[in-house]
Amino acid sequence: MRRSMFIMVRKIGAPGHKELGIGAVVDGANPQLVLNEDVVRMVRPSERYILDEGKRELAEIERRKQLYRQNRQPLPVKDRTVIVVDDGIATEAP
Repeated sequence: MRRSMFIMVRKIGAPGHKELGIGAVVDGANPQLVLNEDVVRMVRPSERYILDEGKRELAEIERRKQLYRQNRQPLPVKDRTVIVVDDGIATEAP
């Protein structure tokens, strides 16, 4: 039987417009911050805002991981098929 695993990603919303994604954070051993530079240039959030929101979203990821995994260890993803699931498109941004 194959066991499934997941990597969690959380959107970073624009100041005052949380559904407008300016970027996202990805959990893992080395969490990643990915920004949509076009939206960042348009909205012009402060660097402090981006960092604070990234930390907040990583904390939410950690909370959810504890809830979903129930203390099970994550599986390695190397040489595995990955399925990306998104619950909706808010901005239509690439």
